[in-house]
Amino acid sequence: MLVLALVGLLATLVLPRLDVLTGAELDTASRRISNRVRYLREEAARRGIWIRLVALPEEKLLLTEEGVETPEGWVFVSGEGPLYRPLKLPDSLTLQLGGPGARPTADGRLGVLFAADGFVDPTVVQIADDSGRIVSILIEPARTRPRVIDGPVAGMR
Repeated sequence: MLVLALVGLLATLVLPRLDVLTGAELDTASRRISNRVRYLREEAARRGIWIRLVALPEEKLLLTEEGVETPEGWVFVSGEGPLYRPLKLPDSLTLQLGGPGARPTADGRLGVLFAADGFVDPTVVQIADDSGRIVSILIEPARTRPRVIDGPVAGMR
């Protein structure tokens, strides 16, 4: 009976903390994405190049590519440096990209384009955890920093 009482006490103390850890994963991921978006926008304007952030929801991954002009036309390729490292989300989170600025790539993925002058069309990156909590990262043309909103945004599933 003592063992059962201890297990019950530990469960009472530990289980609520697991939800806090999941919330921490969601908050950390939203900060990482928000910071990546901000720096990509600055990088595009600073270097005068086109940069694309591509979402792979099934892999819970965000890829960064830069536009390069070739004789056949413009293509996007992986760039060099920390901004171009894939951004992997924890398995407990889901990822979605949407909004009027979300553009399909040639292979059917969705991405957001950062123009050579730093302009970007309005786009939303939405992440959610297993508990159903949703965080939306709004990428807006008139704001250099994305807004992070706790909750869904209209027009997103």
